[in-house]
Amino acid sequence: MNQSGTKLKSFILKLLLNLAIVSGFCNFSFHQCLASKNKESYHLIEENFSQSDEIDLKGLYRHIHYEFQDETLLKAALHPLLPVNLQNSQLKHQHLEFLGDAVLGLIIRERILELFPDQPRALHNDLYVLLTQNKTLAEVYKNNLKIEAYLPYPGVKTCEYCNVIESLIGAIFSDNQQNGLLNSRKFVLRILDNAMLEEMWHEVLKSRKSHPKKLKSQTLLSDEIPSSPKLAKIINDLVQAGELDTGNPKSFLNTALTQFCNDMPEYTSPFIGVDEGDRPVFTVHVIGAGIGRIQGAGYTVDEAEQEAAKAALNFLAQREIIASTPLCSQSQTYTKFINEYCHAKKLSLPSIEKVITPLSFVAKVQVENQIFEATGPSKKKAEEQAAQNAYQYLTGIGKAEPQFLDGSKQYRSVLREWFDQKKIKELRFEKATHSLPLYNFIVKVNTNFIGKGSSPLKKEAREKAYRMVFEKLLKAQERGLSYQEDLKSLAQYTKSIEVIIARLNEDKEAELKKEESFPSQPVVHQGSTSSPKKPLLPSISNRSKKKLQKNLKKANNNQ
Repeated sequence: MNQSGTKLKSFILKLLLNLAIVSGFCNFSFHQCLASKNKESYHLIEENFSQSDEIDLKGLYRHIHYEFQDETLLKAALHPLLPVNLQNSQLKHQHLEFLGDAVLGLIIRERILELFPDQPRALHNDLYVLLTQNKTLAEVYKNNLKIEAYLPYPGVKTCEYCNVIESLIGAIFSDNQQNGLLNSRKFVLRILDNAMLEEMWHEVLKSRKSHPKKLKSQTLLSDEIPSSPKLAKIINDLVQAGELDTGNPKSFLNTALTQFCNDMPEYTSPFIGVDEGDRPVFTVHVIGAGIGRIQGAGYTVDEAEQEAAKAALNFLAQREIIASTPLCSQSQTYTKFINEYCHAKKLSLPSIEKVITPLSFVAKVQVENQIFEATGPSKKKAEEQAAQNAYQYLTGIGKAEPQFLDGSKQYRSVLREWFDQKKIKELRFEKATHSLPLYNFIVKVNTNFIGKGSSPLKKEAREKAYRMVFEKLLKAQERGLSYQEDLKSLAQYTKSIEVIIARLNEDKEAELKKEESFPSQPVVHQGSTSSPKKPLLPSISNRSKKKLQKNLKKANNNQ
């Protein structure tokens, strides 16, 4: 009995041990699957990278608003995006990623507690998880960082953007012993802007509203994203001190951000659009620590930047401290707008070709209730041409004999003799008037955008040509924005298809290896003495197989 009990006890222990191993394996596999999905690699598009063989350090530093003292840290941080000859240690990259994850966590926690001091711990935790998850960091990279234009193509197909974000934060933190945290905070607050914060905040609200028991004080939740209380106090103190210059809000915003975290706001390259009156306008975004991305519009680039600064100040102060100026200008011209646009975008200024149709006179004569009109460079030549047209008409209908025509006489004299013979009233020409010159303008911008305009009025002809250029630029901008959105979708879509097919191929190869280890009778086709080649794609339905292949081909063609 004792021996049986021992065996039973041993059996139970083995069973529990096996269950624990299976449970642990399943749990590990589940989390590995989530991690794999969360850290999905994104497709790298060669056209987005620089044509140079070196890193454009000057442009990159200007783009990220930080200049490294130790360039090796930068190269280590960018390891996944660099070709082999420029790469630093991969282990160093992993160390920076590990450090950057911790620094990012500290900065995000500070930000959440500053913005939502009255919210419970559970809500803080939910928002923190959403803001620091790898998927969010990848979106932050694609929307607000995108540094490929300053790097040579690495020659690899994919990259985990979340790792690049974290390693860059770790590199900035390590680059300066005294101000590493301050520099990292400025970098994070710039790229993880209010748009992303608001998106994650709404995700939290959505989750909380679907599970009301998780939070008792539902009244604390609001759809509005607050600004930094510290920054709001700085701005309001400056206003009370009388330092607000309503004529130059950009300067005032510079002062406020300098006091906040020694940062300077940046204004994006302008976009173009039209106002309610169909007049061309500029739109820009102001970006800075604690600001996110706030838009302004104006008839000049400076007006648009000033309006963006006003909107940013009102948002940061959480009240209207400076009123925005409505778009109501009546003096905007396409000529002025395009010239400023070219200057702002550093395009070649428009080249203009002007052609003027020569001044001409118009003469009219009436014969047989018909009016004959002609033009000429002078009054006499215009009347002579009108007379010739009339006489040829009379000859054509048989009312004027050819003998009237004498080579030594002009058509006006011949026609006057015909009038006298027929005893018709005296031949009279209407007073010859001169026509207006016709202006033809051809405007070229970078030889890619050509506009044409014609009018008797010089200014009107020029405006027509510049308006045509504006419309072409606007369409090109829309296509460019649409293309960027397509690339974002395509990168993830293409990777998803590749992952699916790669996993299916791996499963099939595993099956083939298994079959090779335990060979079975080969399938012999009629007329063949050997087994057929096994397809790489797994034995799924033909319809699913064709659909996967079609989608992959389409994605590759679009690239």
